[in-house]
Amino acid sequence: MAQSVVGCIESIQTMARAMGGIRSAPNEPPEKAGAYPFALTYEGAGRWSIGEPAGALTYRGDVVLEIHVARKDLPADVVALRRYIEELPEALAADPTLGGNASTIVGDVTFEGLVASGYAGVETLAYRWRVPVKVQVI
Repeated sequence: MAQSVVGCIESIQTMARAMGGIRSAPNEPPEKAGAYPFALTYEGAGRWSIGEPAGALTYRGDVVLEIHVARKDLPADVVALRRYIEELPEALAADPTLGGNASTIVGDVTFEGLVASGYAGVETLAYRWRVPVKVQVI
């Protein structure tokens, strides 16, 4: 199986979809979130190394997962998100190659904690993780 940045995104979105209580986790970012809690995975910042070693193409960068809840009742919204704090790191520890799509997770997974956010005009609270991956494309 060839490694791929898109495959890493899809693998982490599949992990998010498997988390209890996630009501919406589409393959591609939708115009509207639909049901909440809502999970969204996308590519973050990264860099490509070409020819190190000769003939290689390597990506090192972040895959970002956000889980959103619609902002309605702060105490209940925070409780709804807290159940996910450890679920993603546990899933990543069980599969650090993301189904063979990455060489490995490199470095620490960054957890940004509770952030005020929004999606398609809806005020939300969100958790955001940045997963640093190394992908040997060629």
